[in-house]
Amino acid sequence: MKVGDAVKQFRDARGLSMDAFAKLSGLSKAYISLLEKGVNNQGEKLVPSITTLRKVANAMGADVNDLIGMLDEDSYITIEEPMPLIYADDDFEIYSSSRRLQDNAEPFVRKTLLSMTEPIPVEESTPSRAEILSWLAENIRTAAFGGGNYEEMDDQSLYDYYMDIRKEVDDEERRN
Repeated sequence: MKVGDAVKQFRDARGLSMDAFAKLSGLSKAYISLLEKGVNNQGEKLVPSITTLRKVANAMGADVNDLIGMLDEDSYITIEEPMPLIYADDDFEIYSSSRRLQDNAEPFVRKTLLSMTEPIPVEESTPSRAEILSWLAENIRTAAFGGGNYEEMDDQSLYDYYMDIRKEVDDEERRN
């Protein structure tokens, strides 16, 4: 038997709705529905936590060990609960099961984390000759090259020229 089957049998035997069982267990009605189906919202096998099993067992007036004893051998549960997220931004996430972030502390936390860390360098791939020529054709005029033909440059000279022009274009875009 699966956890969801046990919940469904219990509810049916007592004429309880999902909503009523959700209130008894302290779980949401949506989670009870997923539990009975045995899959999460992504269609993957639902693996309830030991905390969830305790809540289900309490709502059924049973011991969690008895509930576990009713489960099939191929039923899975997770022992560890994920730690609650207490802070997140584009660069950082902080989890804690025993702490919470004080009101108005986010700017201080971000500033502190930034001062204690350094960015990880991101390696950029070198563009191909065709990509460089395409970018140059879209972004500069022949006159900017003094009337010469950058298509005839060797690969290293072309790349160096591209990097110089790319920097100028990027600087100009930042100024605007």
